[in-house]
Amino acid sequence: MDGGNFFIDPVGLYVEPGETVTFEIGPGAPHSSTAYEDRIPSDAEPWDSGLLQEGETFEHTFEVEGTYDYNCTAHVSLGQVGRIVVGSPGGPATESSIPTNPPSGQMPDSQTIVDQGSIAYPFTGTASGGSGESGSGQPAPQVPDSAKTLGILAFAAMVSTLGLTYVFMKYGGDYGVE
Repeated sequence: MDGGNFFIDPVGLYVEPGETVTFEIGPGAPHSSTAYEDRIPSDAEPWDSGLLQEGETFEHTFEVEGTYDYNCTAHVSLGQVGRIVVGSPGGPATESSIPTNPPSGQMPDSQTIVDQGSIAYPFTGTASGGSGESGSGQPAPQVPDSAKTLGILAFAAMVSTLGLTYVFMKYGGDYGVE
């Protein structure tokens, strides 16, 4: 699995119990692979790779069946989240919505991961926070409102600067002494 820039690819992965997953850190490091402790099967051990640099790897062996949600602790608010289904879907990740404080990204529902085996980022199907296991989630990742607002304000500042530059260039006077 690749954790590069601010997304995890694949965002959804299916493995059999006992398989080891290697997390490889991509650009935009440091990144981590960290389980949401309350979104993994109750008998499973949470993991935390700590912050790793580009090119470094971390391995974790999944022994307990169920659905595991995890994130990059440095970039969870930018939507850097992922989901692994081991064997059959189940557990807390399938019973409630993904955490929204801080805001986090969307993940495919567990059954879609089982059916497809691996879901690349960006996925274009329906998203699930867990309760949407029937596939009736909301549309896949969206741009947060705060990012839209920042973009609009930056655009307005650029237009204002260009407008003032035009006025000063066209109508600017000679400020020399007479």
